[in-house]
Amino acid sequence: EALVLGGIIQELLADRSAGNPLSFLNEVRIRDGQIFVRDDLLGLSWAAPAADISLRRDIVGLAGDIRLGFVGNRDPATLDAAFLFDKRDQVVDFAAGFSDISLESMAAVLPILAPVGGVTSRISGSVATSVSLDGTLGQTGFEVRGLAGSLKIPGVEMEPLPVRDLTMRGRYDDASQRFDLDEARVSLGSEDEAGPVLSLSGVFDYEPQTGGDWLIDAEAKLEGVPLADLPRYWPESIAEGARPWVTENVTTGRVSSATAKVEIQVPDGDFAAADLVSLNGDLQYRDLTVHYLRPLPPIENIAGTATFDAESLRFAVASGSLLSLAVGQSTVEITDLGKADPQRGIYERLTVDTKAAGAVADALAVVDHPRLALLSKLDMSAEGSAGTFSADLGFQFPLAKALSFDDVALQVDASITDGALRNVLLGQDMTDGRLSLQLDSSGMEIAGPLKLGGVPVSMRWKESFLEDPKVRTVLEAEIARIDDEERKRFGLDIGDAVVGPMSANVSVVSAVEGLWTLEVAADLSDTTMALSEISWRKDPGVEASLRLEIPVDDRGPVAFHNVVLQAGDLVARGQARPGPDRQGIGWARFDRLAFGRTDLQNVVFEQADGSIAVAVENGVLDVQPFVEEDDGDEASQAAGETQPAPQNAAAAESPREFVPLSVRAPNLERLYFFDDRRLEQVNLELVRSREGWETIRLSGSIPEQYWSPRDAPEEPPGGQAGGQAGEQAGEQDGADPAEPPVTLDRRYLQFSLAPDASSNGLRLLARSDDLGALLRATNITDTIVGGSIRIIGSSAGPTPTHPISAKVVARDFVMVNAPALAKLLTVASFTGVLDILRGDGIGFEGMDGEFILDDGVATTELMRIYGPALGLTSKGKIDFDNDVIDLTGTVVPAYSVNSFIGNIPLLGPLLTGGEGEGLIAVVYGVKGGVDDPEVSVNPLSALTPGFLRNIFNAGPQSDDFQAVPERIDR
Repeated sequence: EALVLGGIIQELLADRSAGNPLSFLNEVRIRDGQIFVRDDLLGLSWAAPAADISLRRDIVGLAGDIRLGFVGNRDPATLDAAFLFDKRDQVVDFAAGFSDISLESMAAVLPILAPVGGVTSRISGSVATSVSLDGTLGQTGFEVRGLAGSLKIPGVEMEPLPVRDLTMRGRYDDASQRFDLDEARVSLGSEDEAGPVLSLSGVFDYEPQTGGDWLIDAEAKLEGVPLADLPRYWPESIAEGARPWVTENVTTGRVSSATAKVEIQVPDGDFAAADLVSLNGDLQYRDLTVHYLRPLPPIENIAGTATFDAESLRFAVASGSLLSLAVGQSTVEITDLGKADPQRGIYERLTVDTKAAGAVADALAVVDHPRLALLSKLDMSAEGSAGTFSADLGFQFPLAKALSFDDVALQVDASITDGALRNVLLGQDMTDGRLSLQLDSSGMEIAGPLKLGGVPVSMRWKESFLEDPKVRTVLEAEIARIDDEERKRFGLDIGDAVVGPMSANVSVVSAVEGLWTLEVAADLSDTTMALSEISWRKDPGVEASLRLEIPVDDRGPVAFHNVVLQAGDLVARGQARPGPDRQGIGWARFDRLAFGRTDLQNVVFEQADGSIAVAVENGVLDVQPFVEEDDGDEASQAAGETQPAPQNAAAAESPREFVPLSVRAPNLERLYFFDDRRLEQVNLELVRSREGWETIRLSGSIPEQYWSPRDAPEEPPGGQAGGQAGEQAGEQDGADPAEPPVTLDRRYLQFSLAPDASSNGLRLLARSDDLGALLRATNITDTIVGGSIRIIGSSAGPTPTHPISAKVVARDFVMVNAPALAKLLTVASFTGVLDILRGDGIGFEGMDGEFILDDGVATTELMRIYGPALGLTSKGKIDFDNDVIDLTGTVVPAYSVNSFIGNIPLLGPLLTGGEGEGLIAVVYGVKGGVDDPEVSVNPLSALTPGFLRNIFNAGPQSDDFQAVPERIDR
């Protein structure tokens, strides 16, 4: 064809002298001609039923004009063209204008137009090119304008996009088979509804030598895309995993502009098999609404920019809002584009890093949404919350349709100011919180100062979100100061035991669902502590601390472990368990319980059914504080302090009821009574029922420092040294024969008040082989030296509800510097006897009598003490609870000879003055406080011999013997 065209042109331009017929033509015109073309090879047929063609000689060569009105594949079109052949360079320059041409039809015929074959708009425009005489096509340029139609991108599965209009400008180089699209602008949408504007430029290299491959290097810009229309413009085959998530969850807003640079290889001209070599671009957006985790409230008003490539899409968010929360600079990244394989569980991933700030209430409303319910899981509510926060948030999850919260990797770093939350702990509200929060998929940590129930607290809270963690919850709190009223608000009212401010470190650990461990370390140095049960007290300023661990479940405390209380001289180390219904203390064991001189080991306390049992393995017990406490109460009563009156007469007459108690301490090293006054190697047993004491057993050794001097071994009470009366008392009352052996290196006490099976009552037995040592060791009195004592008695039931009737027998003791007796002898003017008392002391052979002990008051009708120098009788009462005495009796100064004479029948009265002439004596009265009673005397001129015999005889007294004799007149 090129040869034919070249030959015709050469003939037209030949010299006329050559005789070539065409060389004589100056111009050729065809008017209203018709042209018909059918190319079976290309499958192309078209017709130009209206053709105007002119060809003329020109100064440089040939020129021509063509105007065609033609129909190709039933699509009418027009063409206006002009051409010029320059004989100097042998090239035909061609320029044409066209209208109403179908690119779709032309691309079906010409492979070179395949990239624009998806444009259905009918186009108008111009084209300019050149052709050499050998048929070589030179540079071709074009400009195109299109009307309404549609656009379908080759090789991309998506619905055709409606087009309002378009313009294109480009070039084609036949030598390099390269198509340059300098600019293309496509206005999408319709006349009724405008759509985005798409701008394109790029290079399209066609390589027929490789079978027709296309290499496309293009740049595109899309402006004004409503997010609601995003699915229309996002091909389903691109980022298959990301597309559903983005199109479903980014629901409103607008992409202001988006640009992309793309490199595509199309093998064999098959756009359906196109291979994306590279992709990158950026976009700008505003007013987006993003549902990050439905049905949580979405983030709204999002504005920012983004960049993307073939594998990822990265958003840089400038601003946004979540409820009233301000969303600051953030990044959102969708990665693994093109790698997703949902059938194998491989998805694109969404990663978000964002900043947010606003009201705590709105943030808590999000985290407590039913989709998350984080507060509800902690038994808290967002209602009434307050404060502000700022946070850095990050989360990542796969873009899968079936997404659970477990699939979300979360990271939160937040700070809270003036935070407030209701009913956080023990019914108390949190206020003034200045907290930091770290949270990820594995757990949460909150730390900082706050007020809980008005109490300043520094807190650290760790919570694990793992399915089966070793530790679920750790809550640590440092309380700098909490006073009495504040403790009451927390339900921690401990009465008068601890009064005043304290500080504490508290930790709560939960390792098993429903079970917590509470660890407490408290500083009690500024408190006043008082434990009336052990008569112990600590004043403010004395160092004190408490440590313990408390396992707690839904019902309350399970146990109290590793209890360590150190307060002044008080040390308590042990463990405990709560009582029934988790109330109070049901059981406790102290490895050590020490206060003052008391130092006990392995003390077990148990409380059940209203009774208390105490067992002590060994140690030292000091009863002095208890005695002093009782003395203080008695002093208050003596001073006139009133006691609560019974509400009615029936209550006053009703029998007292005691708390059942048992105490067993079989191996006490020492039992202190006052200062260093003590017993050693003590066995103590106490049993009390609701009626009173049923068992009191006390036995022990008297320390050597208190022993009375002995020239030779003495027999115990009831032996020969004790006299016949002692033997008879023991035999008559069934004294326990199993007495400790009497040796020079041991002095002892045995006291037993215990049930007696033979009488269904109680039996009393008390004895000691060194009365003076016993009274000194127990701090009763230092005025007695030596002697032995036995007390035998019985009771119909527990004391003090039932009285105790008893006999007492003492033998061979000396009384030295006894203040009460000295006062009596002074008042009675018995100076001789008084001098003996102040010297080596008054020796007594014995003391015996009977008494009844009823509710702390001892009553006797006759008690006698006798010896070589003095004899006394007594009757009356001693109130041990109130230390009050009321006694009357007779004092008889009797030297040994007078006693001997008084015992001689018939001769006694003669030798002592005749009938009615007895020894001089007095009747006395002692009344008032034990320490300093009032003493009164009434002299007697004489005593009957029988009375004297009953005083000084160690044997049985006559039945008519009385403590105060009848007066005998001379």
